[in-house]
Amino acid sequence: MKSKLFIAVLCMVLGLVNMISVVEAAEVSYYENSEDQVQISEEEALEILSADENGISPFALSTTTFKISKKDSKLYVAWTIKSTTTSSTIGISSLKLQKYENGAWITISTASYSTSNASVYTSGFYYSSAVSGTKYRATGTAYTIDSGSKKTMTITTSELTY
Repeated sequence: MKSKLFIAVLCMVLGLVNMISVVEAAEVSYYENSEDQVQISEEEALEILSADENGISPFALSTTTFKISKKDSKLYVAWTIKSTTTSSTIGISSLKLQKYENGAWITISTASYSTSNASVYTSGFYYSSAVSGTKYRATGTAYTIDSGSKKTMTITTSELTY
């Protein structure tokens, strides 16, 4: 009888210790799965993410900003497109300025913009025939070309009532 009681108390104590370990792990944002798995620092993670197995930077595309706004009686669209490498070409294609009319988006202008030998491309345009009270947006395909490989991303601004 005493041994069964001892085993029951021991199980409760071990269960509480295990629960405390889980709570402590949650406070430091990771749960230790095994001795073979060790969390690395942010600096180590960034180093790993910035190079592949051969030490070559991975090729990727990201857009940091794509915005539509009103300034000086003109409608402006501006963007910044980033590549993780210096690209032979970086830009935006099939860039459509659209207005909302009768329940649908109507394309009112189309253009493409690009630059060469860059990892960041910031540019924009303005439209001087915007009509007050009309909703506008812009949409297009951001792209980067590096060593013959092309990465693309469809991007769309928020809507703006002029």
